[in-house]
Amino acid sequence: MLSCSSDDDVAPIVEKQNSLKVGDMKTELISGFFQTDEPQKDVYAYGIIFSDSEVNYVSGQPVPENNISNGIALEFFLITHKCQL
Repeated sequence: MLSCSSDDDVAPIVEKQNSLKVGDMKTELISGFFQTDEPQKDVYAYGIIFSDSEVNYVSGQPVPENNISNGIALEFFLITHKCQL
């Protein structure tokens, strides 16, 4: 950030960059992964998942350490259309 005043002379207080806060609940995010699904009728699905525990893959499926995990999952869908002129 650039500033012409003295408000940038002191380094800002930075909270942990790997935490998620929702209301009064704050969770430290430890691991994350990116997931894609096979296209279904020109729709592609992508997922980003962040977790507060270590996650390992067992038989191709994500399994959190101690089978317990809190986190957040974001899904994105890309729809493709073929235009005919």
